[in-house]
Amino acid sequence: MPTDPTGPAWGPPPEPGVGDALRFGWEAVRARLGTAIGLFAVPVVLLVAGFAAIYLPLLSGTVDALRHEIEAQTAATRTGAARTGAELVGTSWGVTPGTLVGVLAAVVALQVVTMLVQVLGARFGLALVDGRPMGARAFWTPRGLGRPAATALLLAVLTGVGMLLLYLPGLAVALLGQYAVYLSFDRGFGPVEAIRESARLASRHLGTTILLVLAVALLGSVGSMVCLVGLALAYPVGFATTAWLYRQLDARPAAPVAR
Repeated sequence: MPTDPTGPAWGPPPEPGVGDALRFGWEAVRARLGTAIGLFAVPVVLLVAGFAAIYLPLLSGTVDALRHEIEAQTAATRTGAARTGAELVGTSWGVTPGTLVGVLAAVVALQVVTMLVQVLGARFGLALVDGRPMGARAFWTPRGLGRPAATALLLAVLTGVGMLLLYLPGLAVALLGQYAVYLSFDRGFGPVEAIRESARLASRHLGTTILLVLAVALLGSVGSMVCLVGLALAYPVGFATTAWLYRQLDARPAAPVAR
């Protein structure tokens, strides 16, 4: 440690906070409010449609099965017939094979849209941090999306596999891969290298990264309360927040290894 407290190298600089990142995200998006909402309106509509395509058929099938069960129980009560437990609870809950195939297709489509939003959102957030204009043409162009999209895909697969392994490994993968797509944009990393470097960056600043994930999740939850408009605002703020904090953390030197 230097002996001169007035020198520029006196102590490490303070780590950027999530509050500072949120402040930047909100101010940057507010300055381009119409553009931000317009850019994210289509992805949000696709996400909402995907969730509806998954849950509405399941809900409808369950409601139909319950209605039929109530009618059957009423008829059995009138006739005095006894019903067994196997008769009371069906195995499919009214979900036909065709409905199940449709739901599975909707799940796949929703995952594709989610990855698309993740990649486009990272592009949008980095543009705000760099002060670059981001119109519809720059937002939607496929140029430069190859490696970030492949990174998002690998991250989604690893997270999904981790979720199947008692859930916690999936959360760990999602947390440590928080900056992977941003690194792929910034440095041209491939999927494996981007996820590896993101894990290093997140592990060096684990507390800040956890707070960031919680803050962005809370932001999305609040945005979902007002559905389309809220999400179309929450998403750009969340991506800008993450991009700013990623850039700040990535610019900091690694802490020296204790000997």
